[in-house]
Amino acid sequence: MKISHRLLSVLMSFYLGIHGGQLALLEPGNPLPVEIFPITAQMLPAADRQALADGIRIRDKLHLAQLLEDYLS
Repeated sequence: MKISHRLLSVLMSFYLGIHGGQLALLEPGNPLPVEIFPITAQMLPAADRQALADGIRIRDKLHLAQLLEDYLS
């Protein structure tokens, strides 16, 4: 997955969470997701759903790629 330069420049303020029942990349203070991924939260184990409900802060590009690989594979 290729991440745009704009997204990368602000990535550390973003987090993975759940929006409309789906895995989403979210930005604090923005009611709309930056991106929605093709997986529903109900498909994930309870511990993952809870972590996403709490929000998983993205540390860097590699961290985002690892999380997406875990959740989407």
